[in-house]
Amino acid sequence: MKLISMKRTRAEKKENIEPCAPSSTLSSVEEYPYGLEIRLEKESLKKLGIDVDDVAIGRKVHIEAVAKITNLNKSVSMSNDSSSMSIQITDMSITMRGNDNPKTIKSALRMLGALK
Repeated sequence: MKLISMKRTRAEKKENIEPCAPSSTLSSVEEYPYGLEIRLEKESLKKLGIDVDDVAIGRKVHIEAVAKITNLNKSVSMSNDSSSMSIQITDMSITMRGNDNPKTIKSALRMLGALK
């Protein structure tokens, strides 16, 4: 399956600048649209066999998942046209890819002398 980058382009970032917010600039617009981030809590991490002490921010992971469509929306008005789809992940696996960032929380704490 071909992977599509979901990162916002410069033009897309310009479209998402809040005109009423004085501090809103291109750099303040999130690189990826809302809803593309998955947050895994303690019980989900445990099911997947992932210990956050053994991974680092910035490390790439491979996700394989099965999901079901739970909601479809389409709205048309005189000034706007929008649509959305909600999906619920039902089954997934995560594997670490390569060694993009070898530093882990444990190794950082060891370097600081907080762990032996």
